Amino acid sequence: MKVSERTKFIKKLDTNPTLFDLLAIRGYGNHDQDLLLQYINSGEIAMGAIWENVLTEFMPFTEQSRLNCIAQDWEDGTDAKFVMTSINDDIKGLNTSLGGIKNKTGTLRVCICSRQDNYRLYFMLIPYSVYSKWPTNTQSPLKLAFDKQGKPKGSKWQEYSGLIVPFSMVCIQMEEVVFKDKTVKSKYLELLKFMAA
Repeated sequence: MKVSERTKFIKKLDTNPTLFDLLAIRGYGNHDQDLLLQYINSGEIAMGAIWENVLTEFMPFTEQSRLNCIAQDWEDGTDAKFVMTSINDDIKGLNTSLGGIKNKTGTLRVCICSRQDNYRLYFMLIPYSVYSKWPTNTQSPLKLAFDKQGKPKGSKWQEYSGLIVPFSMVCIQMEEVVFKDKTVKSKYLELLKFMAA
């Protein structure tokens, strides 16, 4: 991807990001949105994989982990999570459930998609020091509530509001991650200069 395209996508994802912006980065920009949603809902397009691939394009300081690595998606120890809102009859509204973190050991790079709010995206960086304290005896240790229009609501959003970041921040290297070599650190510093420009 050219630098000008990368800058354009970063600006768009930092201002009013939607699911279709992620899909455009992966080459689905000219496709019919209704058809794309059918593919997503049927599982033919795996948004978790799309999210991982988008992050990989914007994180030159690390590489994707080898196939089937349980604890991390990238060599820097971090992991991607993508969740969408769904109807929850218990709370008479919507929620997202962030699970599958029992074996994780690094920062989570999370993308939350609100279907009912025009597929708006929210990004979170959740350090291990935060989610390691969540209960592990449940499939979904973090549930975030939304109102019927797909807007965030509830005490969990307030509790974790400090973890909500713009897209450009979800791509940076976290302090708790140790650089494995000087080349990786150099790439990271280049990325910071690029994002500051």
